[in-house]
Amino acid sequence: MSDNLSRTMVTRKTVIETEFGVVAAQHRLAAQAGADILAAGGDAVDAAVAVSFAIGVLEPWMSGPAGGGALMLWRADSGTA
Repeated sequence: MSDNLSRTMVTRKTVIETEFGVVAAQHRLAAQAGADILAAGGDAVDAAVAVSFAIGVLEPWMSGPAGGGALMLWRADSGTA
């Protein structure tokens, strides 16, 4: 067996706490991208999209915007989807 294979089922996420919210991602740079979006005035959805695109570049296996789900966003304040 190769020595570089994981022998544990533990997964750790980088968590970045900011005055605008908290962003967690498998890769530190992806979490930072989401935190930067929050700092620039974006909301949680904007940050999640940024993290998704960043993780798709940083760790392209089984991740990214189309890696495992879909989202329908309803903005109650404007009544738009």
